[in-house]
Amino acid sequence: MVGVDRQSSWELRNNLRKFSGQVLHVVRDNSLLRYRVDDSGRILHEKVEQVQRKWRSVVTGDPEKKVRDYMHEVPQVKFIDKLSFLFGVTSIAFSEFLVLRYPTYFTQFYYILMAILMVNRYYQYKEEKMTYFLIDLCYFMNVSVILQTAFFPNALTWYKTNYVLCMGCLMLAIIIWQNSLVFHSLDKLTSFFLHAMPPLTLHLYRWELIPSELFSEDPTDKMLTWTDTFFWPMVMYWTWQLGFTYLIEYPFADNLLKDQELMYSVRYLVRDKKNGMNIIVTKICKYVGIMKKDEKLDSDSAKTKITFAISQFVVTLFTLVITPVCYSNYYFSFVYIVSIYMWCIWRGGAYYIEVFSERYKLKFTTEDYKDTKDKSEYEVGLDDPELYSQIYAALSQEESKQTSNGVKMSSRSEVHISHHQKTQVTRQVLTNRKKNNSTSSRQQSLSDGLEVTEVEFEDDHSSSTSSSDV
Repeated sequence: MVGVDRQSSWELRNNLRKFSGQVLHVVRDNSLLRYRVDDSGRILHEKVEQVQRKWRSVVTGDPEKKVRDYMHEVPQVKFIDKLSFLFGVTSIAFSEFLVLRYPTYFTQFYYILMAILMVNRYYQYKEEKMTYFLIDLCYFMNVSVILQTAFFPNALTWYKTNYVLCMGCLMLAIIIWQNSLVFHSLDKLTSFFLHAMPPLTLHLYRWELIPSELFSEDPTDKMLTWTDTFFWPMVMYWTWQLGFTYLIEYPFADNLLKDQELMYSVRYLVRDKKNGMNIIVTKICKYVGIMKKDEKLDSDSAKTKITFAISQFVVTLFTLVITPVCYSNYYFSFVYIVSIYMWCIWRGGAYYIEVFSERYKLKFTTEDYKDTKDKSEYEVGLDDPELYSQIYAALSQEESKQTSNGVKMSSRSEVHISHHQKTQVTRQVLTNRKKNNSTSSRQQSLSDGLEVTEVEFEDDHSSSTSSSDV
């Protein structure tokens, strides 16, 4: 021991009396311990549970919440949420402005909006291991609409095919996938615009609010035949389905097999037991005997993939039935689009009212915690002469060091040390200082594993924690 001879436990306690009130934080075996020197020179040991609760309360505001969980917790109100809210409201308002005043420029706005949202979604899905969702039908149809309106504006058959699939499949997907217009969530906004913008764009072309040369004097141009409604849309649909199956079964197969956390539409639907499509498909398969009563869907099995491919085809085919009426009747088309948009807004409003109302109620929930400085939190520490000697040496050295600097050691000082070469932790002594002056000392090592990493002096007995993994 440097500068300190071995002393008896009684002598050490007697010497420690002058350090009455000092608080020491000790990290041992990755556990946090808290010691305090009382008036008689005894070292009182605070219970680990109390220490953990205290640190959790200081960092997270909740003694029951782990610091690790808190660090990964998304704040209730973030800058990105505010920015997303502004972006969403502005986009809706600007869309309305263009539709009513300058519909000619709506297509360009649609291109720019989707480009921004898709770039953001790619990086978001990449981080969340959901990149393979980007090969779903809704993304395919957005690409098809952009290519047709931008480079082949007079291709009537292609336009009709896009119209049928967008007004049928994409519009009703808003309900099937339960999209909601929640302005502060960029993810929910993206899902809404992904399904809502292509049908609205094609609706404006159909009723010539956006000037084009799509329609001639031929009356069949302004109506959907059986071929327009089912044949060509199914050709496009199966083109996508076969391409989707090829990508999942060959280029992406190894990655999907190795990493079960990677998500795509079939795997998501199979694992979401509460999803309506999952429930219906499971019941039908068990009813017709495709699945046994106790059998569960397996997203990696060929049977499940074929079952969901057929199910999606049937649903898609069903959604096309309403499109001829939309194509031939402006008022029906208008009510149809507005009704689905209102349903989406309703779900968004329900989210804000139900979720945020619960958060508002939390304002009225209070809990009384005991004073963290209550002596009942402490119990007498072990009579470990070596521990006493180390603490006394550390405090004595700190006292002599501050005396040479002309600073008196405060009774409310806190010292963070490590215990007997097991873990290094920051030791910090906090005292009054005059005129906001601070003094720092370089790292110095004590024998037997005690290490001083930083010393700071603060006004008003304020306490701070130095950088250490506690």
